[in-house]
Amino acid sequence: MKKVTYTCLFVSCLLFLMNTSLTAQFSAGGGVNYDTDLKRLGFVAKLKYVFDDDTWAASPSYNIYPSDGLTVKIIDLDAHYHFATLFTNDLIIYGLGGIGIVDVLESTKIALNGGVGTSIPTDGNLNIFAELKFRVNKNTGTQINGGVLYEF
Repeated sequence: MKKVTYTCLFVSCLLFLMNTSLTAQFSAGGGVNYDTDLKRLGFVAKLKYVFDDDTWAASPSYNIYPSDGLTVKIIDLDAHYHFATLFTNDLIIYGLGGIGIVDVLESTKIALNGGVGTSIPTDGNLNIFAELKFRVNKNTGTQINGGVLYEF
């Protein structure tokens, strides 16, 4: 059942991204994160699809917290709303919200996400990102993550 859920979500995201009539900027990358509820460091793989108005973005991510005894996986499907640009377009600040699918001990739980993030463009095709995200479900916690995205 878990594999079917993940597959359906992945296919839904791909169909949404391929069928939209808006032009957009696509980026992909990864980084590291820390979860305050799990008290562990983990890794994040992230996609970002910025719509042509540069205000909204869709951003699915896959977070994994490896461990010898208990590996936790979280899939987040977030929307970003760009609400501020500081320092002559060098620092973008956005709010984010969405849902998460938390996989712990062979059980899957749905969570709500909310938080704030920032994106700093570099001279090339790279963007540095940092996010502070709150997760609300049975295991309420905070994710702090950061990394690099490559813009296509």
